[in-house]
Amino acid sequence: MTSAGEEQYYAVALMDAFIAHIPETWTVGFLYDIACQIHASAVKHKLFEGYLHRLRFAVSVFHAYGHDWPCQLVYHPRKRVGFGLTDGEGCERFWYSISRLIPYLRVAGVGGLHIVRCLLTHLQFYLRQYTLNSQFNYATMNSLEGAAAWIARKRGLLRAKQRDSQTQLDECGNIGKRPKFLREQWRLQIAHQMQEAPRKSQRGQTGAVLTSR
Repeated sequence: MTSAGEEQYYAVALMDAFIAHIPETWTVGFLYDIACQIHASAVKHKLFEGYLHRLRFAVSVFHAYGHDWPCQLVYHPRKRVGFGLTDGEGCERFWYSISRLIPYLRVAGVGGLHIVRCLLTHLQFYLRQYTLNSQFNYATMNSLEGAAAWIARKRGLLRAKQRDSQTQLDECGNIGKRPKFLREQWRLQIAHQMQEAPRKSQRGQTGAVLTSR
């Protein structure tokens, strides 16, 4: 990346590369900060050609609450089927884990004289690359060693969430025992709140003001 901001073509390029390495029968959950915009662009400009139907878009949890309510109804991972308790913040956790390297890598291999800087240009690149690769390998080993504990922790959170949800359903009485009815009501609520607000003409607003006077 050479510029700041959420450039959509980075996500498209990454997904094109990723999709080539997985079976064609797999469905992919696409969690991203602006997944709603990417989905709209994909439909409009025919991106992800040949596998768009295999993608399920959702906005990562940390950013989802900053989106408009209609967007949350459709793209919030807690409201989307198939995402479970996934929050989509894995990359942010990884970047945070290597943030300690920023001060060091800014000055790694930098010489004081111009001639020295020219001679150390390649050394600087390989030094930074070696440092990052070493940190990546270290993070990978730590993740693998703690995989069992991570799964156990997630399982505990899932069970707690299930208990809370069941308690809320029990408090609803007989309605809580009708999941099909509840899903249908949720679908109708989404359809209602996704409707475009009626436009009001300036003449009508002026008339309403005069009438109120």
